[in-house]
Amino acid sequence: MEQTVEKTADLEPIFVPEPAKLTGIVADVSDGEITINLGSKKGVEAGDIFEVYRKIEEIKDPETGEIIMVKKEKIAEIEISEVVESASVAKIVLLAQDKEIQVLDEVVKR
Repeated sequence: MEQTVEKTADLEPIFVPEPAKLTGIVADVSDGEITINLGSKKGVEAGDIFEVYRKIEEIKDPETGEIIMVKKEKIAEIEISEVVESASVAKIVLLAQDKEIQVLDEVVKR
């Protein structure tokens, strides 16, 4: 059985966004361990790698005052070693020179 596909010239390309990356924040930093606010409920597993970002500047619309862009810098990479339902503990695997991970830094699953 042969199928016929009708071709039309009025099809336009569409933008298909990348799947959203899993993001969270650093909840605690102590004794070389980083606790983040993402756990097994969000699909985090031991061995996952997260990049750590620090906000360095907010750019506001001069007319409305609304934040239209946030500039960030990557300061570290962490590897998850322990996971519970709503949090995970990680070790630092890469840290930018003269930087320290702080509570409220953003984490993004790689």
